[in-house]
Amino acid sequence: MVRSGCYSGGTFRFTLTLSKDFPNSQDIPNISFDSPLFHPYLDPATQNLNLQGCFPTKIWKRDKNKIVDILLYLQEIFAVLTENFPLDPNSILNQNAAELFTRDFDNFQLRAEEIIAINQCTVYDPPNCLDPHVIIFSPWE
Repeated sequence: MVRSGCYSGGTFRFTLTLSKDFPNSQDIPNISFDSPLFHPYLDPATQNLNLQGCFPTKIWKRDKNKIVDILLYLQEIFAVLTENFPLDPNSILNQNAAELFTRDFDNFQLRAEEIIAINQCTVYDPPNCLDPHVIIFSPWE
């Protein structure tokens, strides 16, 4: 769950895809979200996250890079997205989201709140894949 920023209170399902040769491959992992999100760093067509901020060279280095770095970056792009946050122009994949964030933060915040509400209704739905390693969310009792 996102604990601060525009998306505070949101829980978003995503898929982390590793290459077949991981960790020996230089291909960086991929993160794609299971439901549509409105975020400057997400491709609106594929819902893939731009990992440029995490991998400026676009190369996975086995001795240097760790999966936890990707997860921390993922957490950061939601938690620190506040009115005073400067967007990284190299990471922007959704121009509409970036422009709304920059020019009309209040409406961007409303859009984020709508996304949070939609995802709260679907976060416990069964996953749409057959991956035996999928993490399944369930309500806390």
